[in-house]
Amino acid sequence: MLAWPRGDAKREKLPPPLRIEKEHVWARSSAESEYRSLAHTASELVWLRSLLTELSLFSRQPSTIWCDNVSAASLALAQALSS
Repeated sequence: MLAWPRGDAKREKLPPPLRIEKEHVWARSSAESEYRSLAHTASELVWLRSLLTELSLFSRQPSTIWCDNVSAASLALAQALSS
């Protein structure tokens, strides 16, 4: 907190707060940020499964990624269908 020392009669008030610049917002909506998280998780999962395969640890069951955002799930499905 910024404050002036006691006994300074010329300054009765605190100076205006410093302007702090916010970080750039990359996602325009929660659906977009959820979608980005899904994509990142999927890529990490592919890497992990390939690592396990190299170590001769095989999984016969598909991996499940849970998503609680219907819009993000719709975006992910649309991307999968278009590619």
